[in-house]
Amino acid sequence: MKFDTKKKIILGACIGLTLILLVMVGVLLSSIFHKEEELPVAEVPEAEEEVVEEEEEEEEEPEELVNDLDFASLKSSVTEDVTSWLYVPGTDVSYPVLRAGAGKDTDYYLRKDYKGNYFTGGCVYMQQRNSADYSDRDTVIYGHNMNNGTMFHSLHNYEDASFFKSHPYVYVFTPEKTLIYQVFCAYRDDDKLILAYYNDFSDSSTFLNYINGVMNSTNGKAYQVNKDVEVSADDKVLSLSTCIRYDEYGRFLLLCRQLSAEEAAKVDQDAVKQAYDASAESVTKLLSQYQ
Repeated sequence: MKFDTKKKIILGACIGLTLILLVMVGVLLSSIFHKEEELPVAEVPEAEEEVVEEEEEEEEEPEELVNDLDFASLKSSVTEDVTSWLYVPGTDVSYPVLRAGAGKDTDYYLRKDYKGNYFTGGCVYMQQRNSADYSDRDTVIYGHNMNNGTMFHSLHNYEDASFFKSHPYVYVFTPEKTLIYQVFCAYRDDDKLILAYYNDFSDSSTFLNYINGVMNSTNGKAYQVNKDVEVSADDKVLSLSTCIRYDEYGRFLLLCRQLSAEEAAKVDQDAVKQAYDASAESVTKLLSQYQ
């Protein structure tokens, strides 16, 4: 009996210890889990959307065409009345454009050479009604129709439809910049002085009526017309005027519209360079006669 009692006591003690151990383990595990729950959870920052700012493409202003023709030498060696250089591809027109200075008649160069000596061929020139910088609504340049093919004789090439179409541009080089003109009409008229007759085109409606009249001529005045070229009241026109052989009172005029800087930048730059090179060669040739 004593044995059984002792055995029960030992068994009870073991069970008690076991229960205590289980309780302790439970408490320990509970504490661990509880601490894990209390651990702060690191906040994962939301992925910021990368804002890619689209750079606005700045519109590049067209580079202004300039040149370094030797105008200083032209003025000092040839004549101070040189304003610019005119070049018409496909023709023999590559000449300085003169404008008579103070104290000289507006048509001074009609029958005079660069030095003011009498010469039937005269020079290529503009009247004093025009500004030397080609800022007028219509700049008129005059040149004789010489029998030997010089001066403005070869402008008559524009009477031919094929030539008119294949030679659309005329170039004017000034000391400050290069001006490109698009040919839009070749026509004949009488010998009236355009600027004086139309009061320098001071009125825009007069100007537009004149342009529309020559471009839509129904009396045979127009040789060739490019109706794709639109001329507005804000445009600047270059008129090249020369005589018509066997018609004492007839005049041949080539009308050209000045291109904006943006339009000029789209012209074949190789063609522009060729025009410049040809003009530079002509400048050198002319200067060699005076230096």
